[in-house]
Amino acid sequence: MLRRIALVTALLAAVTVFGTAAPALAATVIGQTAVTNGIGCGGATRIQTGVASAGSSFAVPTGNWLLTGWSTLAGSSGGQMAAVVARATGTPGQYTIVAVTPTETLTANTLNTFSASISVQAGDILGLWGSGSNCVLSTGNGGDGEAFSSGSAPLAGSTLSLTAYSGYILDISATLTQVASAAVRQPDSVFLCYSKYERDGGAVFEAGQAAELSAGGYWSPAAVAGVVEGGTNLGTYHLECNPSATLNPTAVYVGGGGDVVSDPGPASTLGYYRIVA
Repeated sequence: MLRRIALVTALLAAVTVFGTAAPALAATVIGQTAVTNGIGCGGATRIQTGVASAGSSFAVPTGNWLLTGWSTLAGSSGGQMAAVVARATGTPGQYTIVAVTPTETLTANTLNTFSASISVQAGDILGLWGSGSNCVLSTGNGGDGEAFSSGSAPLAGSTLSLTAYSGYILDISATLTQVASAAVRQPDSVFLCYSKYERDGGAVFEAGQAAELSAGGYWSPAAVAGVVEGGTNLGTYHLECNPSATLNPTAVYVGGGGDVVSDPGPASTLGYYRIVA
């Protein structure tokens, strides 16, 4: 029987680094961060539906892409922000939330940059959830369109009805790394459970070994809301091998970097942990 690796090793490995089975082809940036004297968000989800002013589009271009990081130029009061990836449903004003990064506290008057690992597809739209200053610039250009909804940060997998506004540009950009069409994204390390009596997040294994163990009967721990002191914490969730029977599986997952996604991508969900609530 394999024994659990020391807790400190597991915690260090909890921040999963993703790679690909094929080399990266190119990188590009979508969105814009050259915002000065911007408007505060006040706790709202916003996506950029159109850009007429000079600057980059917020839409993912044709190709196979991985969103590897995002940036925002914080104002004098800092604030908080999460990057949001949305996908049009075909119904006017409705969008499916593909992914939401952990909410970050921003350093005032600074270009803040954060890492991520999110599979995106052509036509997906970059947006944000923000609370604080400088997250939107008023341009007065009717072709600069955004869709807006007040409230807490959205959940990956949810569908939002957003209200259209014009004359605004969001203060967020994202770096996309293009990958070969046959690329399969895999984590470097994976948590797995081997006993129903475990109450923690399981042991951590190298990805190749984890795939073999998973095929042999090991299983992924569940992700439960809340950070536990001394636990295996990913973003705002912690892992449990044997969660309470009162919790039910959701349709969303949390990755090693704390990103919450509705679809881990073309690869197996190994290295992503289903959220139960």
